[in-house]
Amino acid sequence: MKKYQKSDTSKSKTCIECIIEDYRDLIKEYELPTDDDLILKLQRLDMTSRNLMILFIASEYKYGITARVLGTNISYCKRLIDNIRNKIIKMEI
Repeated sequence: MKKYQKSDTSKSKTCIECIIEDYRDLIKEYELPTDDDLILKLQRLDMTSRNLMILFIASEYKYGITARVLGTNISYCKRLIDNIRNKIIKMEI
């Protein structure tokens, strides 16, 4: 999976389109039947929480990248993701 592309200044720049592509692939993958406890918990979340968490995974677990894709700030994004993580931790299989 291609995550980064080089910019003209030779600095590494996040490829938003690549992240969206990975996100779409993960959505399909995580809908498949599985016996993985974490994926089962993810499937039990409400659709918005599940999709935000999958986007965070596609963003390589980076709040800044996730926030950029969502068009919001890092602190708000971190709060959203942390709340979802807490829901997952409290879930029982």
